[in-house]
Amino acid sequence: MSSKQILVLTGDITHCEKLKQNLEAEGYTVDIAYRGDEAINILKRKWVDLIITSITLQGGMNGIHFLQEIKKIRNCKISRSLSRPARSIWKKT
Repeated sequence: MSSKQILVLTGDITHCEKLKQNLEAEGYTVDIAYRGDEAINILKRKWVDLIITSITLQGGMNGIHFLQEIKKIRNCKISRSLSRPARSIWKKT
């Protein structure tokens, strides 16, 4: 049985590395990216079972824009990783 493939995408390098370490210790295969364009390139090359992403990324693309872009590539499971409460990210309209 092959291990599940996870992509971790966050602009916080320390957080990203720690998630990778913990997930690999549980037997998952993990790719990491710090920028949205890096993650999209990974998704074009290989299948992942789960994407763990944050809103804040390095480079010009944020997590929301990344989510919009990957919808064009494929349908996959996504978990947001938040470093602060969600209510502080979203503005009421």
